[in-house]
Amino acid sequence: MDKKLIKAFKGMDELNPPSKLEEKIYERIEQEKASILRRKIFAMRLSLAASAMALFYASATSGPAILHSEFIKMASLAFSDTAIVLKNWTEFSYSLMESFPGLTVIVILAPLCALLWTVGLYLDLNKKPANGWKLRKV
Repeated sequence: MDKKLIKAFKGMDELNPPSKLEEKIYERIEQEKASILRRKIFAMRLSLAASAMALFYASATSGPAILHSEFIKMASLAFSDTAIVLKNWTEFSYSLMESFPGLTVIVILAPLCALLWTVGLYLDLNKKPANGWKLRKV
């Protein structure tokens, strides 16, 4: 090696890093994790709002279809003419199953399930500390 290079490297204290370096590294890692957590919470809030709006739209458009369906009219017979319904319970139950508005119910239940799922994820994310995960020094 060149003698100038040897002299240049002799003055370096490579075994002793700066005293605050470890703290700065841990602090930066915690800041990054807190930033990631904030982004995840923001994304969960957006998906929560989107699924709530989808549920509102689905119930506003499909709700009247369920309320004015033959299923509701026939189900009300169970309360008004109970004796007749109990005598012919098999035919009545088949008629109820035939007139059940399944697709309309699915249209409402899908955004409801998405809303409940995102609420669960959002609550799980909010359990984490505000400043991210604390790293232990070894």
